[in-house]
Amino acid sequence: MSTGNIPGGPTIVLVHGAFADASSWNGVIERLQQQGYTVIAPPNPLRGVTADSAYIASLLGQIDGPVLLGGHSYGGAVISNAATSAPNVVGLVYVAAFAPDEGETLGDVENGSKDSVLNAALGGGMSSRLFQEIREKRGLAYSVYSFGSQNADTGMWGIYVGCLPSKADDVLAICTSEVEKLVSGGLTDDELERGKGQMRGSIVLGLEDPSSRMSRIGKSELVYPRLEPVDEVLSAIDAVGHDDIRAIAADILTRPKALAVVGPFDDPSPFQA
Repeated sequence: MSTGNIPGGPTIVLVHGAFADASSWNGVIERLQQQGYTVIAPPNPLRGVTADSAYIASLLGQIDGPVLLGGHSYGGAVISNAATSAPNVVGLVYVAAFAPDEGETLGDVENGSKDSVLNAALGGGMSSRLFQEIREKRGLAYSVYSFGSQNADTGMWGIYVGCLPSKADDVLAICTSEVEKLVSGGLTDDELERGKGQMRGSIVLGLEDPSSRMSRIGKSELVYPRLEPVDEVLSAIDAVGHDDIRAIAADILTRPKALAVVGPFDDPSPFQA
């Protein structure tokens, strides 16, 4: 704990995320302390949202006066839940954190089923748009796929294509066009059903692989409030509709993009802007 001297000011409690410890707040604590605030950065037990929220709530109950809660990454979900049983909390601050609404799970925040179906339809297999347009119809590349990567406090959604340097301009133009068409028009009924079918199949087949089972259980223990039964996961995939796809495409695919190109390119101008 760092103590300050602001009369009537809130005690600031900072909760770290899943891949950090309380020392990650040291720089913030120092600056807040210089401004006169009392700051507490407790260890987050990382036992799951329910247990971690209960621990933080018990700590808040021991603090006299108003409390301002701050959370980073997974800590955002913890402070959201802890605050519901702590009447002295006057505000919540989310630092690159999960900020679930009341009754919303981290799975809901991550849009797991929705963006997975989107990814499967755009570049997740042989029937996907990118595979069909770039490899099957035009023979411009052997390997082409889209992918998503979720991290503690950020994420990435991308497209990979391996092609001849002379075909890079055409491939980039097709990728850009397909992304724009997806944002503006969404998926067809067939694409939506194929995407959902691919997701259902991968989940069920993954249950036969010990590594996949362990990863699923471990992530549920660490990040989610409970281990969701497979039937619920499959039902969530079945519930994904065209409106969901259009919303997640507009959210993800319209953001600023980065481009990485590896190869013997003498003129970088085609890859700029």
